[in-house]
Amino acid sequence: MTYWLSQYPALAEQGIAGYGNISVNTSVDGEYFGGFAGIFLLPVRSSANTSESLAGAVVPIIDKIQEIWPGLFLSQNFSNEFPTFYDWWLPRNGPDFAGVNLMGGSRLLDVEALTANLTALKVGLQGAAGGNTLSIDFISGKGVWDAEPRGGSDAILPAWRTSLIHCSEYIRLPP
Repeated sequence: MTYWLSQYPALAEQGIAGYGNISVNTSVDGEYFGGFAGIFLLPVRSSANTSESLAGAVVPIIDKIQEIWPGLFLSQNFSNEFPTFYDWWLPRNGPDFAGVNLMGGSRLLDVEALTANLTALKVGLQGAAGGNTLSIDFISGKGVWDAEPRGGSDAILPAWRTSLIHCSEYIRLPP
């Protein structure tokens, strides 16, 4: 997973964003393994941005992981297109998702945190997950870094101006 996340800066350079989860202890048919499920988004800012160009950016990373760790990384890829971000977002985040009782903690990770020392990144992710699932929101990058808010300032946490991902763990609390 650390190698996968270390590739996010290259994906961000291509305008790609996304949402994902790293599961530390996933079980299928009694076998436990770590897993990643993610959604990658490529805004249609130009006619060159297509499902195929998105796959062209992501699949080589998956192929490299398959080469380095043969048989240990299974992948399924699907693509969908939506007329607007809101058309994708609303069915997954609409009003029916409010009212969950959670306790959470998070960190903003920049390019250096994702690429400088993969061993340190691995240890940090393992500690943050603690046997649960980490949410990896790949939602920052050039647009956030280069934003020039009207009036010269805004209420955003300054660390967002250099971060690339928002990594968080949430623990569901009893009602």
